[in-house]
Amino acid sequence: MALNTLAESQAPTTEAAAEEERRAKEMRQLAAAAYQPPEKAETAFLRVMASIKWEAHPAEDFVRAVRLALAAGAYLAARKLAEDGAAKFPEHPELRKMAWILGPPVVTVLHEPPDVTIRANHEWFARHATEYRGFWVAVRNGELAGTAKTFRELREKIIDLRGVVFDKIR
Repeated sequence: MALNTLAESQAPTTEAAAEEERRAKEMRQLAAAAYQPPEKAETAFLRVMASIKWEAHPAEDFVRAVRLALAAGAYLAARKLAEDGAAKFPEHPELRKMAWILGPPVVTVLHEPPDVTIRANHEWFARHATEYRGFWVAVRNGELAGTAKTFRELREKIIDLRGVVFDKIR
């Protein structure tokens, strides 16, 4: 009976050790694939990555795998690993950071009316450019705000720069 108890207590340790060795072997294979010659690295990395059972890997393996994916040039795989790792380990700061940095770009659309001053400034230049040939001009809201022979001189005249367009008329 005592032998049975001893064998039972060692079984989980042996299973855990075997699992740890399997994970370590998978990570060694992933590293070897990532450091193939550049023309082979991405394909080799993706092949090994697909064969790995990621659910058994700790957060540190995901971090390492993201770095290896980047080294191999497998950028979309790096994004997926970072996203999967951050989903599995949401409290891991490095995985969250990697997922945010490698994540898809976010486009924000603002539904604001067009800036009418741009059109007004453009129209002023179209109508008056020939009158100020050789001068620097400052235009705001479609009206002349100042002129000078040099930009520095004109800049000293204009105190409030908001909405001002500077140009040298040639």
